[in-house]
Amino acid sequence: MNYADKRSLLIMGLVLAGSIAFCSISFFSRSLQWGASYVCYPLICLQRWCVDPCKKYMHERTSFDALYRSHQALVRAHEQLLAEHIALQATQDLYDDVHELIDFKERYAYADACLAQVMQRTLTHDAHYFVLDKGARHGVQEQMVVVYKHMLVGKITRVYPCYAECMLITDPKCKVAVYCQRTKAQGIIKGGSDGYMQLLHVHHLASIKENDLVLSSGQGTLFPRGFGVARIVQHEKNDVTYTI
Repeated sequence: MNYADKRSLLIMGLVLAGSIAFCSISFFSRSLQWGASYVCYPLICLQRWCVDPCKKYMHERTSFDALYRSHQALVRAHEQLLAEHIALQATQDLYDDVHELIDFKERYAYADACLAQVMQRTLTHDAHYFVLDKGARHGVQEQMVVVYKHMLVGKITRVYPCYAECMLITDPKCKVAVYCQRTKAQGIIKGGSDGYMQLLHVHHLASIKENDLVLSSGQGTLFPRGFGVARIVQHEKNDVTYTI
């Protein structure tokens, strides 16, 4: 056997030995992998049992923090809106008060009033009226209200060119919606033939006090609110009704 044949056999032997060694290593490595898998499996399960709840907790914590911040922002916005609402309500109340004062002042402004004098007085059992020295020529019209020093006198019922008739609030046919100044009891005052007026339709639970001032309430289409009408001089309660 010459040198070339020996070298070929050596190479073939090395290749065969390498193949056997590689197969052995691969088999041994695969066996190690299988064995390691049995060791790693509990660790993987333990990781899932530990890490997943932690991830869930962190996610919920992040969501809770975001929700808490959103809630705080809503609370601050609500407080701001509440403060603005209170300010607007106070402004509205102030406006209403001022508006009432303006209306009250205008109610007692007599810039367009017609000053008249009483020419004749008629006070009978059926009628109470004055004849005034102003008529249609002076701008007087029917249903105009006649007042004197913030007190109701009556209303114009008939108008002539130079004079007019005024039905007094003491006339039996005249009715005025009123309220009591101190007790705020409401009713309708009606003229009487005996020189006194009667306060009717007062609720039986309302309080009535003698010498209380009776003012016009403005309910209705004619007499304005806030003018003096009468004073209570006598009252008596009968079951669920008043005689005033």
